[in-house]
Amino acid sequence: MRKNRIKSACYILVAIALLVVVSSAPALAASSCPEIKPKVMVKSLTKKTKKHHNQSAFNLTTLHNDDPRKIQGTTLGLHISPFYMTAEYLFKETDVGARTCVSLSGIKVKFYTQPVLLVASNFPKKSCEFKAVYAHEKGHDRILRGVQRKYSLKAKKDMTKFIRRFGGATSVSKDRVHVIQGRIEEQINRKMDQIVLEAGNVVNNRQSAHDSPTEYRRVSDMCDGWDRQLNGE
Repeated sequence: MRKNRIKSACYILVAIALLVVVSSAPALAASSCPEIKPKVMVKSLTKKTKKHHNQSAFNLTTLHNDDPRKIQGTTLGLHISPFYMTAEYLFKETDVGARTCVSLSGIKVKFYTQPVLLVASNFPKKSCEFKAVYAHEKGHDRILRGVQRKYSLKAKKDMTKFIRRFGGATSVSKDRVHVIQGRIEEQINRKMDQIVLEAGNVVNNRQSAHDSPTEYRRVSDMCDGWDRQLNGE
């Protein structure tokens, strides 16, 4: 039995080629390898939001924009909403003569998010401006957690269904065991990437809707010392 821990890449669009690993190996008699039903465990969680008040509005603006030439306005607060999926694989290897039966016996999947909330350090914590920006960013936090709850259920359902494809075993020479295991991991990692990408697109769309002109005007109207605080007066 071999145990590997592999992290999937996040927000990467890939074409999912659902090639069952058994098809890539030589034909084998049904009696040669045992039928295995992989055990699937999916754990979901939202980690505690990390809150920072140590970056200036200038730094947040730079962080928020990849291309400085396209910067419009000043970023007063920022909420970072990443999703992650990781997997721990359990394989079973059974020697049958000169060959080895390779199968996925279990997988432990973790679907989680680590939100980060930042408010520009230009605004003292007790100021009206800080409270207004913080409240807006907390709105982003609630959106993220809502999407994470929804996709926790979807991730569990989708992964459980997908893993059923790997109920068979592949008979290979002993020196190719790691190759088959790698192919299984690759296919499952691609499925996790698909789920993370879909959840990321949903949360990004909802976060963009929260940053509406109406919401920005509402936040701006709450206080009257924005320019003074930004200029350090």
